Amino acid sequence: DFPDGRLSDVLREAGEIRAILPLVTITRHTRSWALLDSEEKTVVRVRFVESVSEDDAAPIRAAILEAEPIRGYGAEFEKLTKILSGLGLEPGEDDILSASLKARGETIGTYSSKVSVSLDPDMPSGKAIRKILKTLLETIKKNEDGMLRDIDTEFLHDFRVSVRRSRSALTLTKDIYTEEEREHWKDALRTLGKMTNRLRDLDIYLLGKEKYAAMVPPSLSPGLDSLFSLIADERKKAFQEFKAFVESDEYRRILISWEVFLDSPESSGTGKNAGKPVIKLARKRIKKRYKNALALGGAIADDSPDADLHTLRIECKKLRYYLEFFESLFPGDETKRAIKQLKSLQDNLGDFNDLHVQQGSIQDFLSLVPAGSADERGIVEAAGGLISCLYSRQEERRAEFASRFAEFSGPETKDLFDKMLSGN
Repeated sequence: DFPDGRLSDVLREAGEIRAILPLVTITRHTRSWALLDSEEKTVVRVRFVESVSEDDAAPIRAAILEAEPIRGYGAEFEKLTKILSGLGLEPGEDDILSASLKARGETIGTYSSKVSVSLDPDMPSGKAIRKILKTLLETIKKNEDGMLRDIDTEFLHDFRVSVRRSRSALTLTKDIYTEEEREHWKDALRTLGKMTNRLRDLDIYLLGKEKYAAMVPPSLSPGLDSLFSLIADERKKAFQEFKAFVESDEYRRILISWEVFLDSPESSGTGKNAGKPVIKLARKRIKKRYKNALALGGAIADDSPDADLHTLRIECKKLRYYLEFFESLFPGDETKRAIKQLKSLQDNLGDFNDLHVQQGSIQDFLSLVPAGSADERGIVEAAGGLISCLYSRQEERRAEFASRFAEFSGPETKDLFDKMLSGN
């Protein structure tokens, strides 16, 4: 945490819900001068900046002379730069931060939780899927340390999403892998995903504490605070259970065997589809998911059960993953536009599902309240008020569904998918 001020505002905007971690310490010493003309007016500002990175075994030092032009005195600035060039100084940047991070094996801006895989349309499908799965495995591994150290909630989230994407990618391996291989790895990845469920659910509630507090009247705030205190205690227990699993032989065996498999030639597959161009696989599977989504959504009426919207949500998520996996195969921004069209519907379905699940979870959290405790009545009243608000919002999302789906299933989106999926 940082005190209120400009630094806090900048870091909060940059980090959002991510933790800000110290990686290197750099000390700077700055000396400043103003160059004056004959009338003692400032024509150029000059700063000499000396920096040293203090965290490395061999500290990195850098010195740079900065010249700042003053409006209306461009000629004087040009004259100074010529003098400095004549002294052997060359234009450059103060890159001590990059150099210090490189010395520690860190590179700025290289991590992304998004799937970014460059595929050639003629690449054999088996090799393409293998490349996708290996990319996702790297993301899984990169988040392990942050999860175990419990630095912030996004390490677990990114790990969880990459596992889920990996399971989705495995659905593309029919007639590439054997059925036995497919089921084995789907079960293994299901185990990894399942062990994140409880901890992630608790994280979501704690992250949304302020949002939930704003839903209920102030009179219920004490009870809600007590409820969230119980949830925080439950989260500590869930984290210890999760940590024990990640440090277990079972977890390590799953991850090592998965990596060994993906590093082997067998992971490119031996089935009849393994050698077919990936562009054909991509078009076929995306088209199937798109048609499934249209059929499922088109069958939903005002009186359809909540489960129907849940089924559509899962289908849309699979379609989204396929679009992300194969984005590099399609020209221009076609895939990004398709994802944008899909996202509006996904947001509606995701909110609807979350609100439905949250009502049940809050009811379950009441089992954590010690019977007869001083807080029991206040917690129960706060939970009841919150559940009522969540139900009301769920109904609002349900009412919005028809217009969101109409937009997704409309001619603009259809033309986009038809164009993207045309070809043999």
